[in-house]
Amino acid sequence: MQDTVAMVDDPEYEEEEPSFSDPEDFDDDIEDEELLEDILREKPQEADGIDSVIVVDNVPQVGPERLDKLKNVIHKIFSKFGRITTEFYPDADGMTKGYDLMCFSLSVVFYPGGNMRHWIEDSDCRDQYSVIYEAGERTAIFSNDAKDPILAEERARWTETYVRWSPKGTYLATFHQRGIALWGGEKFKQIQRFSHQGVSLIDFSPCERYVVTFSPLMDTKEDPQAIIIWDILTGQKKRGFHCESSAHWPIFKDFSWSPGDNILAFWVPEDKDIPARVTLMQLPSRQEIRVRNLFNVVDCKLHWQRNGDYLCVKVDRTPKGTQGVVTNFEIFRMREKQVPVDVVEMKEMFDKQQANSIFWSPQGQFMVLAGLRSMNGALAFVDTSDCTMMNIAEHYMASDVEWDPTGRYVVDNAYWLWTFQGRLLQKNNKDRFCQLLWRPRPPTLLSADQIKVLFYQNHRLHLSNT
Repeated sequence: MQDTVAMVDDPEYEEEEPSFSDPEDFDDDIEDEELLEDILREKPQEADGIDSVIVVDNVPQVGPERLDKLKNVIHKIFSKFGRITTEFYPDADGMTKGYDLMCFSLSVVFYPGGNMRHWIEDSDCRDQYSVIYEAGERTAIFSNDAKDPILAEERARWTETYVRWSPKGTYLATFHQRGIALWGGEKFKQIQRFSHQGVSLIDFSPCERYVVTFSPLMDTKEDPQAIIIWDILTGQKKRGFHCESSAHWPIFKDFSWSPGDNILAFWVPEDKDIPARVTLMQLPSRQEIRVRNLFNVVDCKLHWQRNGDYLCVKVDRTPKGTQGVVTNFEIFRMREKQVPVDVVEMKEMFDKQQANSIFWSPQGQFMVLAGLRSMNGALAFVDTSDCTMMNIAEHYMASDVEWDPTGRYVVDNAYWLWTFQGRLLQKNNKDRFCQLLWRPRPPTLLSADQIKVLFYQNHRLHLSNT
């Protein structure tokens, strides 16, 4: 023991450090999971990416003394979208940098249906549509094909009245006594539901962020419930409104906004010796870019092509010295200098037959002039580039016409499928047929030039295959 103490007191004595290295022939049979289980449990997983992280920009730049108050305000605003797990406010020189990062709980999933735009990835570019038949007992989703429709999904009593697609085709809305439900994804899983007793009408915002529901049931002044605005992503009720009259939804006036430009189209009836006129007004400058005077007018209907390239005004007249109403269409070419107008006379086109409806192709240029219901179902397929009649057909007692989103096909209310040129492709029979709606497509990310290149490439490929 004395020798040991002497060695410790000796300043030149250095104790040999023990070796923790394994012998060269040592075989380690212990797995990391067994040895470091508690540490590996915190190992980042592949799914722990930035899917649940948002960046909030334009945040006030503050010092340490005001940082807690700023955090409370920001947290209060964003916590209603989900549970916030982490907040980070970068700083420099004692001041925050004007932005922060927030990580939400992974349980906050806005799209549980998976790929919400899977139908756009169809290799043959087939569009989809919904069909309700058997007096509302069955609802089906089909992929359109020139030969025969392809069934994508079918359910019994999926809706109690009718269905509605959202503007970009992301959601399918079904109606029920207690409210509406939104469905989406490849298997059409339920994405969201909104409780609104007796709901009968809905309308989506163009960006699909909000939906408005309407119920004719009585509400109270203290708790407006006739019209409710909902946040689709969170399912939260944003605000309720009273509705004094439910006669029209929406309420249409004698004006119509261009879907593509800040242009307002409206018409004013005749007043004594002043003729009726259709006016196109540029806003906010209020410049009248085109005025069209019309005589002996009974009524006008304004129809915009989806992109705002054309405006078609259906004009009903009572010419002097004649009996009855004569209809013609005034087609405004919005993209051309001074907005020229083409006049299409119904008596020239239908040989004493009349049309009471017009249906524009969503891609422009082509339209269907239809004499629906009591007018024997006359269908005229028109190319407005030169106002030529491509074909005239008839489907007795037809009451509606729907274009597909690409402008390639037309379907009527009896489930007959036509090409845009008026060639009949299919006569589909469904027992007690109720409703057909094409599924909209979201706007393309490609430019017009890129679309032309793809079109010609696809056309050459089609020719080589045939």
